[in-house]
Amino acid sequence: MKMNTYQLKLSERHYPGGVVVVTPVGELDMATAPELDDRLAHLTATGHHRLILNVAGLTFCDASGIRVLTRARARVDRHGGWLRLAAVDSHLYKTLAILALLTTLPVFDSVTRAIIAADPPHRTGPVASPLRARPTSDPDSRRPPRRGPPGGDGPGHRRAGRVRGLTIDRLNHHVTHVLLDQGRISSSTRGRPGTTAL
Repeated sequence: MKMNTYQLKLSERHYPGGVVVVTPVGELDMATAPELDDRLAHLTATGHHRLILNVAGLTFCDASGIRVLTRARARVDRHGGWLRLAAVDSHLYKTLAILALLTTLPVFDSVTRAIIAADPPHRTGPVASPLRARPTSDPDSRRPPRRGPPGGDGPGHRRAGRVRGLTIDRLNHHVTHVLLDQGRISSSTRGRPGTTAL
């Protein structure tokens, strides 16, 4: 039997304190992003507002996936919760940094660190990360992520779901250029849907 080209396997595990770890494995693109979006929306609607995405098994991600993450973060924030990313690789980390999303979507070395991190005080707007982690596959990275001014609207303090006022088309365009610079995609693939890999 032929396997579907677009695949994303999802699993979840519940921990004390209402924490749910969702693990996507495979490709997160325009074809599979709705599946993850639906799962995260369902968790929030059923009272789970402390979510961790273990992205160690994520092999592909495009701007559709980034939108899912920012939407999910906005949903839990409305309920005083949070969304954290665990085991982020260097490519996704760099893309989030360039898009000024490391405060909106705080990253951690592992699921364990994401679980035990102290809850940030709830406020209107993005939740600051209590722990900054270097990307798991980029051990030579030594510079800490850029921070915005305390309490201000600097690069790290952006409203979830709207990245620097970019439209979806401009977000796709921006992410594509980032990944071209990183050598993650070739110029021949940039015009095809779902080819912006992280």
